[in-house]
Amino acid sequence: MHRIATISGGWNQSTDSVVFVDQQPAPIVIITAADTDIQTLAAATANLTEDFPQIRVVNVLQLQQQIAIDIYDKKI
Repeated sequence: MHRIATISGGWNQSTDSVVFVDQQPAPIVIITAADTDIQTLAAATANLTEDFPQIRVVNVLQLQQQIAIDIYDKKI
């Protein structure tokens, strides 16, 4: 998965640090830019049965650098 930069300039490795999202792998992974999606999924998972597959959700804004995307992609 690769993200296309929409802001000119992008990530500056000399001034910006790399942020890695640390989550356990899961059969269902949802990547969204909407915090409301994350909140809704968090509320909905309380109603799921114990045998329902694990779900992981991440805000795409947490995946700003290509290396962070690549590392996250390898974990899922």
